[in-house]
Amino acid sequence: MKARTIFLTIGGWTFLALLFALQLRVDASYSGRSISGRQALVLSLAGWYGWALLSPLIIWIARRLGTTRRAIALHVVIALVITFLKIGLTTEILRRAGFSPRTTFSIANLPLNFLTYAAIVAATHAIDTYRRGAESRALLTEVRLELLKAQLEPGRGSDADAAQRAAAGHARGGRAAGNPPGR
Repeated sequence: MKARTIFLTIGGWTFLALLFALQLRVDASYSGRSISGRQALVLSLAGWYGWALLSPLIIWIARRLGTTRRAIALHVVIALVITFLKIGLTTEILRRAGFSPRTTFSIANLPLNFLTYAAIVAATHAIDTYRRGAESRALLTEVRLELLKAQLEPGRGSDADAAQRAAAGHARGGRAAGNPPGR
């Protein structure tokens, strides 16, 4: 994984944690309870960094299952299992850090955690679809270039041959046949 991707991922989860820490403080003040900024931050970071740590597993699952109806049904079951495990583990970590179980575990967290799983899956599929589209656009550009070259250099073969070479090169994961790197 690239350093930039890791930095953006950690930054994104941290940003969510900071937003939710602020929300915890505001909610506590409206309900007449007090919670320090440090407590709100620890509670929030524990929850969101839990998802950060689970993200690679969820991404792997999302890529293996796909988006069929059967896969979506499996995602619902897996999301519930992972959500309950994540809430339970986060609750235990916070309990050991000195927070009372009453302040760390709430069934009200279930919908947000379930939606977080779904958001990770959706983002994974969106990014993968974007990447496949970019690869297809690159292949199309390469095929068009080969066809133009074939028109300009009649001795290179037919237009169909050039397009086939370009497509075959892309399918093998390499450059189009006859195109050395850097050309």
